[in-house]
Amino acid sequence: MTYTSVTSTARKPDRLQFEHDLRAAVTAHCPAAVIEYVEHDHSDRSMRCRVEVPGALGVSFWLEAGERDRLLSWHGARSRLQGVDGAWLSFNINRFHGCKASTLVHDLNSLIGCLIAGLNAAADGSAFAPVAANA
Repeated sequence: MTYTSVTSTARKPDRLQFEHDLRAAVTAHCPAAVIEYVEHDHSDRSMRCRVEVPGALGVSFWLEAGERDRLLSWHGARSRLQGVDGAWLSFNINRFHGCKASTLVHDLNSLIGCLIAGLNAAADGSAFAPVAANA
Protein backbone atom coordinates (compact mmCIF):
# COMPACT_ATOMS: atom_id res chain seq x y z
CA MET A 1 0.00 0.00 0.00
CA THR A 2 1.20 3.52 -0.72
CA TYR A 3 0.86 5.89 2.21
CA THR A 4 3.07 8.71 0.95
CA SER A 5 4.52 9.93 -2.32
CA VAL A 6 7.55 11.34 -0.47
CA THR A 7 10.73 9.40 -1.24
CA SER A 8 13.29 11.62 0.49
CA THR A 9 13.27 13.94 3.48
CA ALA A 10 16.16 16.06 2.19
CA ARG A 11 13.92 19.08 1.52
CA LYS A 12 11.76 20.87 4.07
CA PRO A 13 8.60 20.70 1.90
CA ASP A 14 9.05 16.92 1.66
CA ARG A 15 9.41 16.58 5.43
CA LEU A 16 6.24 18.61 5.93
CA GLN A 17 4.38 16.50 3.35
CA PHE A 18 5.62 13.32 5.02
CA GLU A 19 4.39 14.58 8.39
CA HIS A 20 0.96 15.24 6.84
CA ASP A 21 0.88 11.78 5.23
CA LEU A 22 2.03 10.12 8.45
CA ARG A 23 -0.71 11.80 10.47
CA ALA A 24 -3.34 10.88 7.87
CA ALA A 25 -2.25 7.22 7.74
CA VAL A 26 -2.10 6.78 11.52
CA THR A 27 -5.51 8.44 11.92
CA ALA A 28 -7.09 6.33 9.16
CA HIS A 29 -5.51 2.95 9.93
CA CYS A 30 -4.75 2.97 13.69
CA PRO A 31 -7.76 4.33 15.57
CA ALA A 32 -6.27 3.41 18.97
CA ALA A 33 -2.97 5.22 18.29
CA VAL A 34 -2.07 8.73 19.40
CA ILE A 35 0.66 10.85 17.82
CA GLU A 36 2.34 12.37 20.86
CA TYR A 37 4.61 14.66 18.89
CA VAL A 38 6.23 15.42 15.58
CA GLU A 39 9.00 17.94 16.15
CA HIS A 40 11.29 19.63 13.67
CA ASP A 41 14.68 20.54 15.09
CA HIS A 42 16.01 24.09 15.27
CA SER A 43 18.17 23.66 12.15
CA ASP A 44 15.07 22.40 10.32
CA ARG A 45 17.08 19.51 8.83
CA SER A 46 15.43 16.71 10.77
CA MET A 47 12.32 15.68 12.62
CA ARG A 48 11.50 13.26 15.40
CA CYS A 49 8.25 11.55 16.16
CA ARG A 50 6.60 9.50 18.89
CA VAL A 51 3.38 7.55 18.44
CA GLU A 52 1.74 5.25 20.97
CA VAL A 53 -1.20 3.07 21.80
CA PRO A 54 -1.81 4.41 25.32
CA GLY A 55 -1.09 1.84 28.00
CA ALA A 56 0.24 -0.70 25.51
CA LEU A 57 3.27 0.33 23.40
CA GLY A 58 5.06 3.36 21.99
CA VAL A 59 7.37 3.90 19.03
CA SER A 60 9.86 6.68 18.33
CA PHE A 61 11.94 7.54 15.29
CA TRP A 62 14.18 10.29 13.98
CA LEU A 63 14.32 11.43 10.35
CA GLU A 64 17.53 13.15 9.35
CA ALA A 65 17.35 15.12 6.11
CA GLY A 66 18.30 12.90 3.20
CA GLU A 67 19.02 9.71 5.14
CA ARG A 68 17.64 6.57 3.60
CA ASP A 69 17.47 4.07 6.47
CA ARG A 70 15.36 4.80 9.53
CA LEU A 71 15.36 3.02 12.87
CA LEU A 72 12.08 2.57 14.71
CA SER A 73 12.43 2.07 18.47
CA TRP A 74 9.48 0.26 20.03
CA HIS A 75 9.33 0.75 23.81
CA GLY A 76 7.15 0.93 26.89
CA ALA A 77 5.42 -2.38 26.21
CA ARG A 78 2.89 -3.40 28.84
CA SER A 79 4.33 -6.94 28.75
CA ARG A 80 6.84 -9.07 26.82
CA LEU A 81 6.70 -8.66 23.06
CA GLN A 82 6.56 -11.35 20.41
CA GLY A 83 7.27 -11.05 16.68
CA VAL A 84 4.71 -9.11 14.62
CA ASP A 85 4.54 -9.57 10.84
CA GLY A 86 5.34 -6.30 9.11
CA ALA A 87 6.61 -4.60 12.27
CA TRP A 88 9.45 -6.53 13.99
CA LEU A 89 10.79 -10.06 14.14
CA SER A 90 11.33 -11.99 17.33
CA PHE A 91 15.13 -11.55 17.10
CA ASN A 92 14.61 -7.74 17.05
CA ILE A 93 13.24 -7.87 20.60
CA ASN A 94 15.49 -6.98 23.53
CA ARG A 95 16.48 -10.31 25.09
CA PHE A 96 16.98 -8.96 28.60
CA HIS A 97 13.42 -7.86 29.43
CA GLY A 98 11.52 -8.39 26.17
CA CYS A 99 9.67 -5.08 26.28
CA LYS A 100 11.63 -3.21 23.57
CA ALA A 101 12.23 -3.93 19.91
CA SER A 102 13.92 -2.22 16.95
CA THR A 103 13.09 -2.17 13.27
CA LEU A 104 15.21 -0.82 10.42
CA VAL A 105 13.19 0.38 7.43
CA HIS A 106 14.54 1.51 4.09
CA ASP A 107 11.85 3.81 2.74
CA LEU A 108 9.09 6.05 4.02
CA ASN A 109 6.19 3.86 2.88
CA SER A 110 7.76 0.92 4.74
CA LEU A 111 8.10 3.13 7.81
CA ILE A 112 4.40 3.98 7.82
CA GLY A 113 3.40 0.39 7.06
CA CYS A 114 5.58 -0.85 9.90
CA LEU A 115 4.03 1.68 12.29
CA ILE A 116 0.53 0.63 11.33
CA ALA A 117 1.28 -3.09 11.74
CA GLY A 118 2.97 -2.65 15.13
CA LEU A 119 0.46 -0.20 16.56
CA ASN A 120 -2.52 -2.29 15.50
CA ALA A 121 -0.90 -5.41 16.99
CA ALA A 122 -0.41 -3.50 20.26
CA ALA A 123 -4.03 -2.37 20.20
CA ASP A 124 -5.45 -5.86 19.61
CA GLY A 125 -2.94 -7.56 21.95
CA SER A 126 -1.25 -9.75 19.34
CA ALA A 127 2.08 -7.92 19.87
CA PHE A 128 2.41 -9.46 23.33
CA ALA A 129 3.63 -12.92 24.22
CA PRO A 130 1.14 -15.13 26.04
CA VAL A 131 1.62 -15.12 29.79
CA ALA A 132 2.46 -18.59 31.12
CA ALA A 133 0.03 -19.87 33.71
CA ASN A 134 1.51 -20.86 37.06
CA ALA A 135 1.62 -24.63 37.29
